[in-house]
Amino acid sequence: MNPLLRLRRLAPASHRRRIDAAILLLVVAAAAPAGVYALLLPLLRSISTAPAEFPWWPAFALTTAWAVCSALQHAALRRARSSGYALTEPLHEAVGQALRTAAPANVTSGATGPISRLAGADVMSTVTLPAHLAEPWTRAFITPAALITVMAAIDPPSGIVLLLLFPLLVLAHRVCGDLVVRTDAQVQASAAEASSRVIEFVQLQHLIRSAGAGSRAESSLDRALRVMHDRHRGLLRLAMPGLAGYGAAVQLALAVTVVTLAWRLGDATGPEAVVLAVLAARLVELATAAGELSGAWRLSDAALSRVEAHLSQPSLTEPDTPAQAPAASDVRVADVVAAHRAREVLSGLDFAAPEGTITAVTGPSGSGKSTLLALCARHLDPIGGAVLIGGVDTRALGSDSTSTMVSAVFQDSYLFRGTLRGAVLAGRPDAHPEDIDRVMRACLVDRIADRLPDGFESDVGPGGHALSGGERQRVALARALLKDAPILLLDEPTAALDAITEAEVVEAMLPVLRGRTVLIASHHPWILDRADRVVRLSGDLSDDLPADKHPRTQTNDDRNSPGGNENDRHWNR
Repeated sequence: MNPLLRLRRLAPASHRRRIDAAILLLVVAAAAPAGVYALLLPLLRSISTAPAEFPWWPAFALTTAWAVCSALQHAALRRARSSGYALTEPLHEAVGQALRTAAPANVTSGATGPISRLAGADVMSTVTLPAHLAEPWTRAFITPAALITVMAAIDPPSGIVLLLLFPLLVLAHRVCGDLVVRTDAQVQASAAEASSRVIEFVQLQHLIRSAGAGSRAESSLDRALRVMHDRHRGLLRLAMPGLAGYGAAVQLALAVTVVTLAWRLGDATGPEAVVLAVLAARLVELATAAGELSGAWRLSDAALSRVEAHLSQPSLTEPDTPAQAPAASDVRVADVVAAHRAREVLSGLDFAAPEGTITAVTGPSGSGKSTLLALCARHLDPIGGAVLIGGVDTRALGSDSTSTMVSAVFQDSYLFRGTLRGAVLAGRPDAHPEDIDRVMRACLVDRIADRLPDGFESDVGPGGHALSGGERQRVALARALLKDAPILLLDEPTAALDAITEAEVVEAMLPVLRGRTVLIASHHPWILDRADRVVRLSGDLSDDLPADKHPRTQTNDDRNSPGGNENDRHWNR
């Protein structure tokens, strides 16, 4: 499909009429020069028949036509620019909306490079398409077609010959563009990979250096940049034969045109011969310009395809009318089947977390603990079964209603740049000072403030990198607790803490957790021994969960049942 028509389909309904008007005006403006050239004929005929008299009327008609043509071209260019640039904000909003509605569990850190390029270069390439490429494209194809029509009216045999050559030039233009597009996907992939490596290299310097992996990281970055460089060179190598082939097609068309004119001009009168020669020269000029546009046109088309692919990616389905938020806060995982990155992780999982209780979820790495919590937060929807909050399916509640009832701390504790106090208040900016002090003490954030130069007003840095991993985790815990949601999801919340701090945090948090429904993924005895219920998951991300080996639920009563010592009973749940 023509990129202009695809751009129209991509645009909001309120912008489509502007694009339609711009396309129509571009086509009319591109065809108008043919009328100007056609008016050369009566002017030249008047001069040849009555050389002593000035041809006022033919000259006036030609001048008027030229002025109208210039005005049309100016108006078309302005309309094309305004219609394209007006899409900048809607497209950026659409890209952001696609990110917001995508399942968060499926958005990985590796998407940073591709999305940053898409939101920047690809969107700008799309919105500049009407002005920077559509106008010269219509001039390169619509104008020649109109000129050939004028030639056919003046001298039908010449017009027919050139009309037969026109498809050859269009085919050569297409082949030239295909050669460029063939490698553009590889160039874009390597550029996105290089962007991701650069971002990682800058952001994770502390990890790279602590691991003594500086040289390996630099090698990985150099390798990504080298691949991008090689693919750009490959793009040039593929583009040059295409441009050369198109140039050869233009030269062939020129040769045929010269032969045709030499044949026909012998029978043509002076004015007709002059007009045919001018039209032929203009056609060759426009055909050459079309070759220079082919690669840019197809690359812009490819950028438009990437924007379309991003906007059409699968997202969480939101209900037209969300269900009313339930009064109860119990969680029921009902015969859930879930997949992560196209691999089945949970199969037939079924358990209940009663309101106001603490349910610990344990199991080996890769058994689906994080996936389970992502389902409860509606960062992912199950492919089978349902997750119910207060008896209402989270899909019926919708993402917004679910997020108001759920507060979560996942393994990656990211803090937005700002003050330490601001990082905690992100959970509930209007929180009462007593609530703030309580969660600060419960998560030992007050101790972090004591060691920082400006206390609670200290800058935590981008991503919270001014703090240690354990400190970031404690701040994230305080942020989640301050939100005061009835359901709290914690994914290895004390993994980055030392044993002493972990024990202090767990003991200090228990009073704050009372009355909430808590699901906590952990394998630490400190947490498991204080849970009301324990759900044991088995399996691995690399293997499907066997149908006859569903996870089991146990309560504290089960842990106190006879049989074996306490340690054996703990690890055999």
